[in-house]
Amino acid sequence: MQKSFIYIILLSFIAVSNPALAQTKTVKSTTTKKKKKEEYKLTDHLTGEVLLGNIAFWGDLTVSTKVQAGYKLNDRFSAGLGGKLFYNQFQVPLDEDIKITDFGGLLYARGKITDKLFLQAEYNITKFEERGPRFEVPLPGATKYYPAFGGGYYSGYNDWAYGIQLLFVPNSSVQEYYSILEYWVGFSYKF
Repeated sequence: MQKSFIYIILLSFIAVSNPALAQTKTVKSTTTKKKKKEEYKLTDHLTGEVLLGNIAFWGDLTVSTKVQAGYKLNDRFSAGLGGKLFYNQFQVPLDEDIKITDFGGLLYARGKITDKLFLQAEYNITKFEERGPRFEVPLPGATKYYPAFGGGYYSGYNDWAYGIQLLFVPNSSVQEYYSILEYWVGFSYKF
């Protein structure tokens, strides 16, 4: 009885190990695969962003939007163009509110420091509306050309990312119309 039990266990080990050995054998393939040339697609290198920024609700309403479209030069650098729209509504007690809309365009260059952190430089052209006599310092309407420098952080999944940008405006004549800093929160496609 004991010998037959040992033979059965031995046969079962042989039966189980034989297919396992067959799976570990390497077989050389006789077919050759043709290498496909990677096709260059312009759309694979395009990026896009929609951002909201400079939001304030303290007695007045301030909100801005920025849209950017760019081209990835490589994994770290991209360049592109975009547009900005600044809207301000100032409450004036016992009088009509003041509404100002400024708009413009921009060229930008961006360099990634890491996969999530980046530096950005912009050159803007913005048409500012007149700030009339009801302001503390009246300013005439003007078109201003100015740089902005800063950086940001984006995080996300696959081609979509979300994050923040902070830009410094060094031009003092533009700071009279708007602000020394611009901050933006938004979404990016193929950051």
